[in-house]
Amino acid sequence: MARLGSLTINPLTRGPKIDAEFRSSVNGVFVAGNLLRGVETADRCAIEGMKAGKSIARYLK
Repeated sequence: MARLGSLTINPLTRGPKIDAEFRSSVNGVFVAGNLLRGVETADRCAIEGMKAGKSIARYLK
């Protein structure tokens, strides 16, 4: 999905490359959770999702 969407891929994780605000290389596309690194625990994904959600809210303002 990330490759088809033309997102830059992190060679270490083989997931999308993101910045500290969970922004990908495509404007308006944010990435968190299992799409970043494969299988993670639900609590870690939820925490990342909350942080990404805050970044998305700032982006939309």
